[in-house]
Amino acid sequence: MKNTLYKIKALIIIPVLYFIIMTGFIDTLKPPSHSPVQSVNKDFRNYIFNLDYYGTGTNSGADWGITRNLDSIKYSLHFNGLQIYGGNQGGAFDDPLSSYAGNVNTLMSNIDTSGLMGFYGRQKIEKLCYGQRIVYEAEGGNDGFSYHRRIDTPISDSGRTVVHACPNCPPSSPHSAGMFCDSIYENLQHSDIIEPGYGLTADLGTWFIKPMMRIKRSDFSASDTRPVVAVIVKNFRGSTIDSSVIRVRNFADAITLDYDGSYKDKFFQTDLNISARLDVGKLNFGRTYTGIDSCRIDFKIYWFGQVEVWFDKMTVDDGVADNLFNNNEKTRLLYENMVTDEVNEFFSNNTHPSLYAFFADEITHSNIECVQRVQELIKQASSSAKLMCATSNYLNQLGYRDNSIGQRIFLQKIQPEHFSNDIHELGFKKIGNLWLSPLPDSSFKYLDPAIPSFWFVSKKEYNRWLQNEILGDKVSIPTAKPQGSFVYQVNLARSQTDEYSPRTQMVIQPQLHSWLFETTGDILYDDGIREPTDEEIQAQAMISISHGADGLCWYIYQSTIPASGSSSFVYGLLNPVPPYPAMPRSVNMYGQNKWKYIGDMNKKIIRWKPTLDAVEWISGWSVHSEGANHRYISDIKSIKMNNTLDPVQQRFWELGFFEPILQSSPAKYFIMVNRRCIPEIPPNSGNGDLRRLKIKFNGSQLTGFENWAVEDVYTGQTVVTFPRNSTAYHNFGVFKPGEGRLYKLSPL
Repeated sequence: MKNTLYKIKALIIIPVLYFIIMTGFIDTLKPPSHSPVQSVNKDFRNYIFNLDYYGTGTNSGADWGITRNLDSIKYSLHFNGLQIYGGNQGGAFDDPLSSYAGNVNTLMSNIDTSGLMGFYGRQKIEKLCYGQRIVYEAEGGNDGFSYHRRIDTPISDSGRTVVHACPNCPPSSPHSAGMFCDSIYENLQHSDIIEPGYGLTADLGTWFIKPMMRIKRSDFSASDTRPVVAVIVKNFRGSTIDSSVIRVRNFADAITLDYDGSYKDKFFQTDLNISARLDVGKLNFGRTYTGIDSCRIDFKIYWFGQVEVWFDKMTVDDGVADNLFNNNEKTRLLYENMVTDEVNEFFSNNTHPSLYAFFADEITHSNIECVQRVQELIKQASSSAKLMCATSNYLNQLGYRDNSIGQRIFLQKIQPEHFSNDIHELGFKKIGNLWLSPLPDSSFKYLDPAIPSFWFVSKKEYNRWLQNEILGDKVSIPTAKPQGSFVYQVNLARSQTDEYSPRTQMVIQPQLHSWLFETTGDILYDDGIREPTDEEIQAQAMISISHGADGLCWYIYQSTIPASGSSSFVYGLLNPVPPYPAMPRSVNMYGQNKWKYIGDMNKKIIRWKPTLDAVEWISGWSVHSEGANHRYISDIKSIKMNNTLDPVQQRFWELGFFEPILQSSPAKYFIMVNRRCIPEIPPNSGNGDLRRLKIKFNGSQLTGFENWAVEDVYTGQTVVTFPRNSTAYHNFGVFKPGEGRLYKLSPL
């Protein structure tokens, strides 16, 4: 989820010009199946995001506030959880806890009573998670966060792997003065997010440069001015913007003025920091919105050849990380106590059953060290409290040169109990100078006068775009989408979760909302992501479950339209405010009853929940590219309403398999999803993507019992019964566009 207008705008206006640069990329993915590993307290949550703590304090009467919408969220829309962003309404970062604790506790108590689970963004927690620390190892490795050139082969010293230089060290040849370490490979984290509205995590503040090194105790003197190394900072264009010399005397302790020969990364009377702004002479000068792969930022180490030195790593912190990891206990505790006090107040002292997890929005690689520390502080305050972070493969590919990394490093280091993966892919297709968000012609009316006519394309072109460019499959990375298609991103997150943090529950955030902009003055949307159709919303949800989602979350409940100085149109589940009052969005941009459709879809998911909590996902498949012959299903037929068959490579169905956690049960579970999304308008017209499904089973995979029955988990009705050796195609009825159905296969 995009937590500010500026962050979304950055994602929209950066042209997508990236290509896969690492060979063997697809081969790094785990095969699309896994062995069941029982998750920690499986609990399928389907929850909706909220912009702020609206409805607290002076806003308690707001008709778009949370407290006045709890019944709608639970009983009309059938969500079983909600998220709240850590906005100022719930207490600003610098506000004393006492100024907002009462209002927030009251709101949480109301949510407790509702029975909904809450994912609470708290500024004192979330903004610390946005602190940035990047560590570049001297010896190489570290997933590219390292120096690729060094003066000599790395050695071991004091339990560290380091690079060593010595002017006169037999028996090896003495080193000559020169570049000690340079050429950082993964250097994009200083430039991936440059919008000032992104808050504390934007790459436009001050970076504190901390080379971890040591010299010999015998070489030290508090009056020795010999230069040891120079830290040379190269900016985005590769120009030198700073060169700071570290001398022997700078190794002194700031209080005792002595030095014991140990490693240190802060140096006496040395100011090693650099501004990351876009101005001339700053780190990001030359950075534009046209891409960052040309980034040449480097923190070079030059050795003067006069003093023996050992160099371990270069740590680069922003202001938040510098304080969170500060050697000064008083400074560090100011930040640590923020986290502890929040956990104690809202989790420990005032027990709120609804407090499912504290929440931090989309994080990038540079946030991982701070997230890890914040999680440690949360667990120290209460071992049962949880932190949940959102991730995004869009930001991953923007900030990594190696696009195959995905969520791997985050999962390896954090080992979270839950995380969400945001995938908002409906809209980013550029034709000429226009952003095209195609819709099938003749299927919708022009109910929103700001919809450009070029949005409407033929049904054939719409399906080609939707199935290949947006939904895709496990290996599809469209040229204009280096983050990958929807299925690619779900599968990458699922595969990496299984491999690197198998007890983590993965939540997927499909796209429910629009974030559109009108910037040219013609009163037509000219860029952004459009509001999905109802069918596209369900297709995303069902595909997510097919590929192993342990939960779903959605942005956003409230809607907003332009205020002064803004041109963004965000359509969620309420109609925009202003105007007032905030009413259910019963008519979306295309005339569909979005409110009722989401409620009906969620009602089905709620009824599925006991089953989803009792099974483990096994594998998921895109039938159009991977076929239908998987496990105990041999084949399918996708039949149009005129009784003709879809061609094999146009059978746009998703298939997922599950097994009971209790291995004693012989039952099996599978889900079928009609990925086609053209609505049937008008009803019974044959204009839409209704499809009849027939399934042929593979009896060799159903040994032990001779007769089987398939039950629809939502309706509880038996769909078909068949003998194990049957070769017939069994009728599973007509699926609406975007519809998914979960089935239980049991022996008779």
